[in-house]
Amino acid sequence: MLDVGTALGQLFHDPDFCSELTRNFETRRTSQCHVSDICSGTEYQKIAATGYCQSPWNVTFTLNVDGVSVFNTSRSGSLWSVYLSVNELSARSPHSLKNSILYALWFAPGKPPIQALLQPLMMQLQTLSSEGVVFQTAAGLQVCRAKLVLITCDLPARALLLGMKNHNGICACCYCYHRGVTIGDDHLHRYWPYERNAEGRSHESVIADVKEASESNVPCNGMFPVASPLLAARGFDLVNGVAVDWMHVICLGVVRSMLENWLNGKSERFYIGDKVGFLDSRLLSICPPVAIHRPPRSLKEMSIWKANELRSWLFHWSLPFLRGILPAEYFVHYALLVVACRLLSNAHVTSEQIILARQHLLKFYQVYELLYGIKSTTMKLHLLQHLSDVVEKWGSLWAYSCFWFESLNGMLKKFVHGTRYVTSQVASAIATLKAVPDMLPALPEESLTFPVGRLATKLGLFQSLIDHQESFHVSVVTDQYIDSLNCLLRRQNVAELTYGSLVKTASKLKVAGRVLHAKSNRTT
Repeated sequence: MLDVGTALGQLFHDPDFCSELTRNFETRRTSQCHVSDICSGTEYQKIAATGYCQSPWNVTFTLNVDGVSVFNTSRSGSLWSVYLSVNELSARSPHSLKNSILYALWFAPGKPPIQALLQPLMMQLQTLSSEGVVFQTAAGLQVCRAKLVLITCDLPARALLLGMKNHNGICACCYCYHRGVTIGDDHLHRYWPYERNAEGRSHESVIADVKEASESNVPCNGMFPVASPLLAARGFDLVNGVAVDWMHVICLGVVRSMLENWLNGKSERFYIGDKVGFLDSRLLSICPPVAIHRPPRSLKEMSIWKANELRSWLFHWSLPFLRGILPAEYFVHYALLVVACRLLSNAHVTSEQIILARQHLLKFYQVYELLYGIKSTTMKLHLLQHLSDVVEKWGSLWAYSCFWFESLNGMLKKFVHGTRYVTSQVASAIATLKAVPDMLPALPEESLTFPVGRLATKLGLFQSLIDHQESFHVSVVTDQYIDSLNCLLRRQNVAELTYGSLVKTASKLKVAGRVLHAKSNRTT
């Protein structure tokens, strides 16, 4: 475990870190009509209204907790990491290794004892929130205060942090009191069909549920008797302070689930598994632009696709390839998800785009059970209902995505070279990497041309792990496809889609050896 105050003080010794904080502080003082990063969301604005953000040196943290397998067998254990990232930095900076605080590492079989792991952190954050840490600048001594405002993680880690049931338990949604339904007598699997008037949770109601669970020693509304360690974080909201991570919920969740249905549901109307050869011939002929780091892989390997491959499929490959392959109502239903995710992941998201995305996601959720059956309505599908609200509160989907934290964890795996003292191996490597930039000025200029100098320079760059937000699509949703889905929407008493409401934008693709260009005709 690390002393957060000391780590924060080391960050302020970096002139680039300080200059970026002050520059972004001035930018935030100008009014904006859109949301982009975390600092532009309504929840951050509430914090700013209290006067906390009047100083450019006061910062807020996003917390990420996740486990990663470092060996081929899970019996050897998993490496769990606890990261803190500074929200006030620009989009490229907060999630790089240079500007992230790796608070703790834990390696053992099973899940970590979350109270023992995070309770010391919460105590440190209480002190930092009230007293702060003193550091030296060109203008003299300054005081930095820090507080935790947001957590982002996958569903198992979220349940662990909040002290609530996992995603297959009753009342497992951290935003509302949807109880879920079970089928049959075993009650082993819980499903989450659309519920029109599910009551929303609040910070106060969660605390009341925890108190009731503690008194009765029985879980209450999904909350366990053991209180979340986050309750000790001053000012942290147990409902509004939880982000929906679109990497796990959408890319690895809903998108992968739909692909599995299409490719494996042989007796269903949406089955396209017999057309994999044709789709692969088109998919594997694509030469993607440099912004897309992974070239497409065969649909036969879909079960091992990485999250960024599923993201590329969602945004770029799927709609042009599935047109004419999927039945019309299934195609337009899927297009609702694509358009909504694209709108909510833009660099700047307007209030009109949030409203349109909310409408699309609601229609997508409402019709999903009718098209794919109740057994396909998972917790990750249910969380789409809350996605637009989270974007409104905390900014675009990329601002708190786990993509960059997963990249950092992937880096940690490379630091492990033996089965003993895993955490010590990683901690030693991290300390070495962080020390390299301070060593660079001491190297003679001529030594930078040698291999050791080039390596030191490369390690000192600490480039951000954020992926560029791609902004090209293919216009494939026509009015006749919308008509097909509207028939289903009417049966469900859901407002119908309007013509032209789905995205139509420019693209550049290479299909079957031909490069196709289109002029922009964006209508969103």
